[in-house]
Amino acid sequence: MGLSANEKNVLIGQLLEQPEISELVGDVIGGNVNPKDLHRILASILNDHPTILALKPNDQRAVIGMTGGQIKRMIPKPPRVVNAGEKVLALNQADLLEWRSKTVKTIATPVAFLYEQVRHSMELEHGHPRRRDLAWDVVNAAVTAVRYVCVIAMVDYLDGGLSDAQLNRALFDTIRKPADGSWSSLLW
Repeated sequence: MGLSANEKNVLIGQLLEQPEISELVGDVIGGNVNPKDLHRILASILNDHPTILALKPNDQRAVIGMTGGQIKRMIPKPPRVVNAGEKVLALNQADLLEWRSKTVKTIATPVAFLYEQVRHSMELEHGHPRRRDLAWDVVNAAVTAVRYVCVIAMVDYLDGGLSDAQLNRALFDTIRKPADGSWSSLLW
């Protein structure tokens, strides 16, 4: 019959006090030894240890494995990484508005401009419920969206390697003399 769990724990405690094992523990905790290599290094140290040699093979494997587990539990856990979403959710209302404003200014220009128009319109609407130019701002945002979609479609067309003389001419004319009607006619 092999060692009981209590006997194994006592033996592991004695092994951890050995100078070679204490040094290994310090190296693992200090980051000088990769935790993945711990079992191999520990086995090379303990395989010739008289206490381990006196045990049955199953108990030898169990004690070496449990000792490695004890050492791995001593490794300090890395600090929790807070992701960007959690940081934003923790902001108060004033800081959140400031963050949104800064973020909009770093986004690609057409997308940011569209968002900025809508945000600005909503801020003005909140302060002045009978604003007369809200409809104009909504139309302006829609026109910006159409232009942005056209640019994406043109890039897709050019990347596709297709060539259509009539479409190429329409693209050239639209880029040379941009107008809202010509942009939308490219899409529909």
